[in-house]
Amino acid sequence: MPVCRRYAYFDHAAVSPLPSTTQVAIADWSSAAAEQGLLAWSGWMKRLEQVRETAAKLLAASPDGAHMRGRVFNKQNPELGIRVTVYKNTGDSQLLGAVPNHIRPGETRKLTLFGTALDGDIDLGPGLTVLETLSSDADSVTVSVAAASDAAPGPRDMSVGKAQRADGLTVYRQIDSLRVTPAYAIARLGGNGGTTPKSLSPFTAIGLDHGVDGTPGTDDDIEIGPVQAQWSVEPFDEAAKRDRDVEFAGVMDAASGLFTPAGAGPNPARTMSTNNAGNLKVVAVTEQDGRQASGEAQLIVTVQRWNNPPLK
Repeated sequence: MPVCRRYAYFDHAAVSPLPSTTQVAIADWSSAAAEQGLLAWSGWMKRLEQVRETAAKLLAASPDGAHMRGRVFNKQNPELGIRVTVYKNTGDSQLLGAVPNHIRPGETRKLTLFGTALDGDIDLGPGLTVLETLSSDADSVTVSVAAASDAAPGPRDMSVGKAQRADGLTVYRQIDSLRVTPAYAIARLGGNGGTTPKSLSPFTAIGLDHGVDGTPGTDDDIEIGPVQAQWSVEPFDEAAKRDRDVEFAGVMDAASGLFTPAGAGPNPARTMSTNNAGNLKVVAVTEQDGRQASGEAQLIVTVQRWNNPPLK
């Protein structure tokens, strides 16, 4: 602030003197208003949109203010979190999604559609029939849905009254394989009397239908979404097997896919009393109709993060 060139300004609880950037902005505005009059409005409105876009980026919001995207996480363990999209409740009818969001041909299951101001007839696309509305309010509708045995695999647009959601529901034949996310992850040792806590590593199994050609990685593949799986870890390579990394590096929760690393510091049970670092293969397995599908990822278990910035 220019005032600080001459004074030490301590009255911080009051309205502060103008910073130089504000002083320049006001001067530019008053000059344009005096010299251009109404002709300056187009430039002001353009600048207003630029400021709105900049503010939206700062808040992870869309320029029109309709939604915000970001990540919600645990304060103590920031590695545990989910990415979310938050939509503004405008009072208009909006259909935002379905839980669960997938169904198989010939299957009958309960689906909950969620949004705002939902009202009207439900259409889930070809081959899907709403048998019964189980419960409903302005923000959600729970229905019993039957998929025809010949329902074509693929995404479905869905609607409740005037509210529509493109590709909100997926019809799939079977789970052919799993994609484990993240494909490469890092967990960090910690605790054990030290000041740095452990850094956990969560994994998710995404089901994949390989499509009519039965070949993974082709255009007719269908992403089903997150599915339940059984989780385990194995040595990633021969060095990890020789060093018994699976035994020392930590524990994988078989039901949730959450890996908890071991304690920090040297371990007398390991060769040369090294720490509990390791190189692991993460394996997810699910079973459907007597068929197994699986997926893999790599997990590096390493030492604490000593320099832990607030923004990463």
